[in-house]
Amino acid sequence: MVTPNYSIVQKTENRFTITSHYECDVWLLQNAVVRGTLLGLQYMGKDKGGKGGVVVNSSSIAGLGPSASFPIYVATKHAVIGLTRSFGVSTAYGNNVHILD
Repeated sequence: MVTPNYSIVQKTENRFTITSHYECDVWLLQNAVVRGTLLGLQYMGKDKGGKGGVVVNSSSIAGLGPSASFPIYVATKHAVIGLTRSFGVSTAYGNNVHILD
């Protein structure tokens, strides 16, 4: 089982906001999940000599709808949900690796 995840949120003035280094944050938030998912497919896929397995990507409730408080963070969580659902289409990948969100 692979569970790739990465999150950067800081608390300021009693509310959570994305850090000021948004380009780095976006890169880390999205690429950690993409890279972990691809590594799971590569090493667990039966088509690649693996035994099969499960990749579990966790997003956030923030990925389910818009938020004016931290839009960049929300956008990265939307990306995790879209990536996971796209890889999870069973007819697209015949590698016996199940992807859950």
